[in-house]
Parts: sequence; structure tokens; C-alpha cells
Amino acid sequence: MADPGSPDLSTPPLQLDAATAALVGELARKSPLAWISYGGHHHPVWHVWDGDAIAVVCDGQEQPLPAVEEQEHVEVRLRSKATRHLLVTITARVDAVAAGSAQWEALVPALIAGRLNVRDRATAAERWAASSRVLRLVPVGVIAAPGALPQDSHRARPVATPATTDDRQPYVVHRRQAAAPPLSG
Repeated sequence: MADPGSPDLSTPPLQLDAATAALVGELARKSPLAWISYGGHHHPVWHVWDGDAIAVVCDGQEQPLPAVEEQEHVEVRLRSKATRHLLVTITARVDAVAAGSAQWEALVPALIAGRLNVRDRATAAERWAASSRVLRLVPVGVIAAPGALPQDSHRARPVATPATTDDRQPYVVHRRQAAAPPLSG
């Protein structure tokens, strides 16, 4: 039985028309997070829009995307930045960008600029070339778009854990007074 949240790439996606391609580009430019699904796994990833594709840095010290290069296609979910509602789900072809190539040199500065909390911007490109991968996710088809979006929430059950929360409230020393006393009397 297939995972209910995994992409059903057995049925061919609809063709990507100009209006949906424009919507994908707009969502990818404005929202810093996309959800990538493949092989029964779902990964939130930060990305930048690269003209006609979503650019992602993965592995090494960056976000893990195990075996994503082995996938021919992945499912990408894009949400509205303002409302967080799912607006489009696409199928994307996975293209690796070779370190040092002309495409790498053009793409990496945009990725460095889009990366929040990067440790050292000056050495990020060398670190990514040594231990990470840069991928382009090129949209090739539409799974769901406005007017044909699924009604389910795409929520997953939390992973089972023995961790618990204590029901008691923590003890607080020196609670703040409801109203400050006057400074002069």
C-alpha cells in the first residue's frame, strides 16, 4: 500500500500551461520554503527561483535530501507566503548543477544571497562545492492547481516518541506585579 502523502507519479501530470508556470514562478520567488516529496519522504527546503527552476542546496552542512539525484521527478508543493495555503503542486525534473560550471557560477551568488544565517558568505561557495550539491528542480507538469486542489490537509502523524510533557506549571520566583507602584508618593 502506498503512503497516502507520497506523490503518485504513476499517473502523468497535466501539462504546465503559461498561467500555471507564471504562478509557480511567483510563488517560488515570494515563498522561501517549498515541500519536496519523493520515495515516500517529504522534505521542507529553502530555495531560490532561478528564472525557470527552483534552485536548492542540499547535503553537507545544508538541508538533507537523501538520494534525490536518483529520482527522475519529484513532487513540489508551493504555498502562499501570506496565507500559507497550498496553491500549486507540480512535478519537477531533478537536474544537478556541476561545481565550477557556468551555470554554477551564475546560480551560487543567488543561493548565497537567499540563504539565511549562512556562517561565512565568503567561503560558502567553496564549502558547497566540496560537501554539498546544488540542484535545479525544473517544473514539467501540474498535479494540482487553483480550481483542482485536494481537500486533505497533507498533515502527517507525529513520530512516536517516549518524550512527554509535565502537566505542572513551572515555579516562578518574584512574579511581576499587576500594576506598577507609583515612583513618588
